[in-house]
Amino acid sequence: MASARYTASGWYTSTVSQEETMLRRISAPVFPLAASFLLALAAACSSGPTTSEMEVGDGQAGDLPGTEIDLAGEATVGPEEILDVDLNKPDPGADQELDGLDEEIPLTCAGPGEFLCPCEQNKDCISGYCVEGFTGKVCTMQCIEDCPGGWSCTQDMMALPDLVFICLPKDIFLCRPCNQDEECHYPYTKGDLCVSHGDAGSFCGIDCSIKGVCPDGYVCAEVQTLSGGTASQCVPAGSGGECECNDKAITDGAATECRKSNGYGECFGERKCTAGGLSDCTALTPKPEECNGVDDNCDGTVDPANSLKCITWYFDQDGDGFGIGVGTCECKAPSPNHVSQGGDCDDSSIGVNPSVKEACNFFDDDCDGQTDESFADGCETMYYDGDSDGFGDAAKSDCKCKESANYKKQAGDCNDGNPLTFPEADELCDGEDNDCDGVIDEENATGCIPYYLDQDKDGYGLSDQLKCLCGKIGDYTATKGGDCDDTKYEVHPTVVELCDGLDNDCDSEVDEDEAVKSCGIIAHGAVACKGGCVIDSCEAGFFDLNAAFADGCECQLEQTEVPNQICSGATFVGTMSDGGSSGSATGRIVPADDSDWYKITATDNADPDWCDTFHVKVRFLKNPNDSYIFDVYRNGCAGADNMCSGTTLFEYFTDFHVDTAQPGAPGGECKCAPDANHNLTPDEFADDTSANVHQCTSQTADFYVRVYRKPGTPIVCDDYQIEFTNGIKE
Repeated sequence: MASARYTASGWYTSTVSQEETMLRRISAPVFPLAASFLLALAAACSSGPTTSEMEVGDGQAGDLPGTEIDLAGEATVGPEEILDVDLNKPDPGADQELDGLDEEIPLTCAGPGEFLCPCEQNKDCISGYCVEGFTGKVCTMQCIEDCPGGWSCTQDMMALPDLVFICLPKDIFLCRPCNQDEECHYPYTKGDLCVSHGDAGSFCGIDCSIKGVCPDGYVCAEVQTLSGGTASQCVPAGSGGECECNDKAITDGAATECRKSNGYGECFGERKCTAGGLSDCTALTPKPEECNGVDDNCDGTVDPANSLKCITWYFDQDGDGFGIGVGTCECKAPSPNHVSQGGDCDDSSIGVNPSVKEACNFFDDDCDGQTDESFADGCETMYYDGDSDGFGDAAKSDCKCKESANYKKQAGDCNDGNPLTFPEADELCDGEDNDCDGVIDEENATGCIPYYLDQDKDGYGLSDQLKCLCGKIGDYTATKGGDCDDTKYEVHPTVVELCDGLDNDCDSEVDEDEAVKSCGIIAHGAVACKGGCVIDSCEAGFFDLNAAFADGCECQLEQTEVPNQICSGATFVGTMSDGGSSGSATGRIVPADDSDWYKITATDNADPDWCDTFHVKVRFLKNPNDSYIFDVYRNGCAGADNMCSGTTLFEYFTDFHVDTAQPGAPGGECKCAPDANHNLTPDEFADDTSANVHQCTSQTADFYVRVYRKPGTPIVCDDYQIEFTNGIKE
C-alpha cells in the first residue's frame, strides 16, 4: 500500500506491502491483545506485496481488506473516536520510495481541504478526516510516525482492522471543566480523568503515571478520582493553581458542577467556559432559611417551618381572632382557621381571650393566668398591708376585687414591716413612729428617762431644766443634774476646785481650801492663789523677769554679777593701746532694772610715720532680740563726761583739727602737719590749731560703759556680749 510520511524535509510516499506495514504498526508494547490479533491478520493476508500509490491531498485513503472508512464526507471523526496510542512506527531504515513530494507542509491553512483548514464534515477535507481542533473543526492529515508541533500521530481505532493513523491535537482536554471521566479522553483511552478541585469544580487531568512528565505549568500529583480511588494526573502547579479555558472549551461551553458550603448547608451551581474565561460559581451561598420562596440552605425544602421571618400561627376554633396552644412558626397560615395571635385560654368562648377586659366575676377573662386581678372592672382601692396589722401603706395602693391578707381598705400605716406600728398604737422608745403621727420617740413615750439641759456639754445639766425623753434631743443630753454654770465646760460637781476665781465644783465656795494645788509647781519659786495662780517668791539668785507664771523664776543671777552696780564700781576690762587692742565682756541684766558698768583705759601711743592710730570702738557682738543698749562716758561719770546714750555702737577718734572737737572725719589720720624739725613728740608740732589739718596730739583717756535693757523690748534672760577695741577701725 502507499503511505505518506512527514519528515524534517517534508512529506513523501512509499510502497510497502500490507503485511509489512501491519507488522511495523503492531510491534508496540501497548495493547498486546490487539497486536496479537493484527499479527494473525497479517499472516492470513501475506500473499505477496501489493503496491498502491496515495498522494497527499487527493482526498483518498488506502484500504485494507474489510476496512470501512468514511471518506465520502457523511461523518466526522471527532476526538472521542480516536485513540492516541504510542505504537512503534515503521523502521526508518526500511527501503522507502520517495514520490517527489519533499516540500514542507505549512502550519497554516494552505487552501480548502488542506491541513488546518476549517471544515464541517469529512468530505470537506482532502485527507477525508475533519477533526475537532482547539478553535473548532479543522482538516487533519494521515501520518506514519510524526506530526507537526502540537499534534500527535494517533491510530484511528474505528478503522480496524485497517491500520490508519492521523494527526490529532495534543492535550486538547487538559484543564477542561468536566463532571465525569468520559469528558476528558477519547473513547478508547481511560488514563485521563476528571479531577475534583473541591468547591471550585472538577477539571480534566492527564495521566502521568508512566513517565511523571507534564506540560509546562502543570505538575504530576496523586489525586482522588471521582470514583473514590487515587490516580496520578497532571494538575495546575501551585497551591492555588486554577485551570484556564482553552479556545475549544470556550467554543464548546464546557462546564463543571461547583458548590458553596458553610455551616448552614451546601449549594450546587455551575461554572463554564465563556469568552471572558471561566465563570464564577452560580451556586447560592447557603444561609438560614427565610420566608422568601427560596431554598436558602439548598436542602431541597423551600420555606420550611421555623424559617427566619416566619409567623407563629395558632388554631382558632371560636373565631375570636385568638388561637390556643403553642402554635407553629410557618411562612404562611396552615389553614383558614389559623390566626397569628395566640393566648386564648378558652377557645370555645368568644368572650374569653387576651383582648377582653378583666372583670370581678371569678373568671380569667383576659387569659393572663390570673382571676379577678388588679384593676378589673368593679374593683375598689385597697392598700398593701405587709405586716397584717389591719392598716395598709397609702403609698402602695391597688384596685382589688376584694380584701385579702395583704390588702386592706384602711390606709395610714407608716411602717408596714412592723406590726406594732399603726395609727392607733402606743408610742414606744424604740426608734419607730409607732402611732404614725410623724414624730419618732416623742417626749413622754413609754420607756423615756429624764434628760437635763447641758449647753456646755460637760455631762451635767441644770437640775431645774429636764424632759422625759427616749434619747438625747438638742441640748437635753445630760442624764445628771447639779451644774451651777451651764456656760462653762470646766464647771460641774465632779471637777477639782481651781485657783481661778470661780466655784468650779458647784459647792457654792470660790477658790476654797487647797485650790492652790491646781496651780502646780514652778521652777525656782513658790506659788499663791490670789484671784488666780501667781508667783509668790523666787529662790535666792533667781528672778522672774518675764512675769510669766508658766516658767516660774526663769532667770538666774550670774556668779560674777554685781547687783546694783554703779560707775565707780565698774568692772575693769583692761588697758588698750592704739596699736590694735581688744577685749570683751559677757553678762545679763538681772534684775530687769539693773545695770552693768565696764571700764577701759585707751592709750594714744607714739605715732609711727607721723600717723595717729588712736581709734576707740564699743559694740555688741551678741544682743538677743536687740534688748540691750549702752551709754559711754570719758574720763568720768558726770553728766559732762557723757559722750553718747542708748546706743549699740560707739567710736571715738580725731582725724582733723577743727574748731569744734568731734569724732573723726573722712580721709584718715595721716599724715600730721609738717614741722621744721619733725620732732618725735607730737605735742611739739608747730601747727596744731589750724582748721582742716591733721592733729597728732595725745588722746589717752578712760572710758566708762553702762549696759542696760532697752525700754519697751521683751525682757529675756539671754546673755549679751560687748566688745571694746582701740586702733582697730574695722
